[in-house]
Amino acid sequence: MRESRGKYLSLLATIARLEAEADGLPDPKFPQEVITEDPESAQDEQRLFSARKSSLSEQAALLRDQALQKEQELAEQEGRQGELDQAHKLKKDEHDLLEPLVKKGVTPRLDLIRVQQQMQDLRMELQATKMSIPRTKVALREARRRVEEKITAFRAEAQQELNRKKVEVNAVAQTLTAEADKVTRTEVRSPVKGTINKVLVTTIGGVIQPGQDLMEIVPLDDKLIVEAKIRPSDRAAPRLGGDGEGHRLRFFHSRWIAGDPLRHQRGYDRRRTRGELLPYSFAHG
Repeated sequence: MRESRGKYLSLLATIARLEAEADGLPDPKFPQEVITEDPESAQDEQRLFSARKSSLSEQAALLRDQALQKEQELAEQEGRQGELDQAHKLKKDEHDLLEPLVKKGVTPRLDLIRVQQQMQDLRMELQATKMSIPRTKVALREARRRVEEKITAFRAEAQQELNRKKVEVNAVAQTLTAEADKVTRTEVRSPVKGTINKVLVTTIGGVIQPGQDLMEIVPLDDKLIVEAKIRPSDRAAPRLGGDGEGHRLRFFHSRWIAGDPLRHQRGYDRRRTRGELLPYSFAHG
């Protein structure tokens, strides 16, 4: 039963840890019986909780860093898009200024071609930046989702283990109840309050038969009735405060004796008598 009790308390400590992990609590709340009877299990589960929580925090922090990198990358791309757009507009203005001058022969045509090439490069880079922004946004959402998934998976795993442990602790609780019932049924309780006169069974691990006498008990809170075969001459009247020690107690005043004469096998005329022992001493002979 002690082993089952230890297993039961250990499971309660584990359940407290798993509940804290599944609910995202800062610390487990161990039952008082675990803290009192099995503090080592509570300490072990507290250390395990701290270690698992620290591991989860590190993994979540790594994923958050990845999400942060995607945020910075998106911000850079959006900023670069604005710069490219502005640069393209400036080149467009320069192109618009050079084009009539080239037509008039004032400016070499090579300058116009150079500006047109620069505008083309800016358009291509701007287009590439615009196309990369949606991909970065998707990657950012994915990175954020991985953080949430990691925490959710951790709690779901704890919840699954919690469900298994609850089933197990219920089974152990039923076993404890059955074992406690066995222990209760092996306890022998006296039906009366009294003093043990003689122990009849002393063998450790012995088998007791149904109805077998285990000990003799003299009741303290009840009347003690004695049946005996005595000679009429052995009658004596008890007196209050008399000495009750001796080889033979002479008792049974006539008003206490009830019975019929009985012929003893040796020829003595005896009476089967039944008397009540009162709480005072008797004279002795």
